[in-house]
Amino acid sequence: MEVDHRPENDATGQEVLKPEVEAFNQLWSSVTSDPSDFSSWTAALTAVEKLNDMDKLRSVYDAFLTEYPLCYGYWKKYADAEMKAQDVMHALEIYERGVTATPYSIELWGHYVAIQKNLGASHESLRSILERSLAYCQSDYNSHSLWDRYLTLEQEQYDSAVSTLTAASAALSSSDPVSSSEVLTAAVEAASIAVCGAAQTLAALYSRVIALPIKELERLYGAFRTFVDAVPTNTLLHTEEIATLARQVTCEGKATGEEGGRGENGGEAQLPVEKEAVVEDGVVEKEEESGESLDEKKSPSKEADSSPSSPASSSPSPEHLRSVWIQIRENLYNTARAELERRRPYEEAIRRSYFHVKPLDAVQLLNWADYLSFAESKSDFGAALVIFERCLVACANYPEFWIRYVTFLRARGSFDAAKSALDRAALGFCRRRFEIHLFAARLDEADGQIEAARVRYQQLLQADSTASRSLEVRAAAANFERRNGSKAAACAVYEQLMASELLVGADEEEGRGGDRTEEEKTKKNKKKNKSDLEEASSFGSKIYGFLAIELAFFLRDKYADMEGGRKVLEDALEKLPDSRSLWESAIQYEMVGGGGAVDAKRVLSLYDRCTSLSPAEEEASKRGGKGVTGDG
Repeated sequence: MEVDHRPENDATGQEVLKPEVEAFNQLWSSVTSDPSDFSSWTAALTAVEKLNDMDKLRSVYDAFLTEYPLCYGYWKKYADAEMKAQDVMHALEIYERGVTATPYSIELWGHYVAIQKNLGASHESLRSILERSLAYCQSDYNSHSLWDRYLTLEQEQYDSAVSTLTAASAALSSSDPVSSSEVLTAAVEAASIAVCGAAQTLAALYSRVIALPIKELERLYGAFRTFVDAVPTNTLLHTEEIATLARQVTCEGKATGEEGGRGENGGEAQLPVEKEAVVEDGVVEKEEESGESLDEKKSPSKEADSSPSSPASSSPSPEHLRSVWIQIRENLYNTARAELERRRPYEEAIRRSYFHVKPLDAVQLLNWADYLSFAESKSDFGAALVIFERCLVACANYPEFWIRYVTFLRARGSFDAAKSALDRAALGFCRRRFEIHLFAARLDEADGQIEAARVRYQQLLQADSTASRSLEVRAAAANFERRNGSKAAACAVYEQLMASELLVGADEEEGRGGDRTEEEKTKKNKKKNKSDLEEASSFGSKIYGFLAIELAFFLRDKYADMEGGRKVLEDALEKLPDSRSLWESAIQYEMVGGGGAVDAKRVLSLYDRCTSLSPAEEEASKRGGKGVTGDG
């Protein structure tokens, strides 16, 4: 990405950089050289906003949000800048990009709905955006703000329909019954249909939200009951819904009536309270029709026959159907409330649910891990998915959580979703972390994609980063080649880096050797007495000794190649003769290796060699030194 940093000209034609431009240029140079420097990025964004240059501002925001797509606040700031520049369409495009990049951001969805509403978007457009947001966030613990927006939108629609109906009804009642009653009657009917539709839409929305274990569940359930209590049954319930409920109640009544008949011999029949009332109503009605004796009517079999489930009985009353409809939703609410209480300890322990580059403390990481364990133990895959995605906003920079997510998805057969999640981590949030690439390579190998796995390992080994010099990466790549039958390729994983380390060290020595001062030479000689392999060898390498030890034990343990391992250690000791760790590893190699008897002569020989003193070391020993020195 190129940003135009050309300076302006003064009156004489000479190029002059304004202070704010120069400050921005310095910050831009900083972030281009180190894209992981978050502080410089935020400073660069602040600086570019002062330049009054939308092209530069767009370039910087685009680059920043490519690097940090989960920073929802900066998507909003970018869109606000476009609105300030009177570019509404571009602002809306920014919001679309933002909710695509971070679809579980309740805050960004809320801002998007608000700006659309302020711009006069239609009811259907707002509803569409809200439905998209809830497809990701509906069961989020903090999703009440989105639900509130949606409920307010539909409440406004309902209130408007009621106002229209009231006005139409008033006009009809005061109009000339001859000249305009037909038109006004049609208007009233249309308004009545609109009221019913709006009420039923709002009721359906409430029915969804009160079944979710979200933070404001109790308040939302209270709002639901207030709404329901104010709406007549024939407005609240759709005709088809009434018919469905009637069939359910009738079937349940019939089954309950049969159980009541059996209760004559096997015990007392147990009827739900609301159904008992219907049965009693049916009995009274039947009594009036038939004139049967009181004793006959009170027998269990007669009560069952006269229940609403009997063909001769009346249909369930609208009010009874209403109570059943409410009871169903109350049951959903009670289930959600119980689940909310189980989740609450984890939710209340979350201190940062948004993304930030600052590391989370151990307590927060442990809470997320425990919450994921809770989610995994449930059978609700969708709910677990949302908890994982929320975790991966706050913990986006932690490969272990991405690995857990991919493993979770694969275990449940969601291989496409697992691949998508792995790509998000390996190509985006954790692309600089070798752990995620090792995991991806192992998955490729497990899936039989050997060449794909080899490509991943080679990319790690050739990367211009610390990953290529990581012993963990080297060991993983070597073992991959071993498992796939190539000893030469396995050993080459270590040997290539060892050779590279020697060349780098030799170049450093050649470049400095002729100009080394006496003080530097003295420091170098003192460094020889340090045994830790992190210290530079005579070739300047800090990890050569570690690599030699790893390769030697790899040959011994994986290939039973004792001689090959000895040769690697001998070559390393020639280059690091003062390394205590190398000598100890060489002795350990002989003491516990080979599977047979310990070769005492080899062990004693190694002890003799490592404890013998050079002339310089003999002089040092007189001043308190002895043998191979170092750690311990």
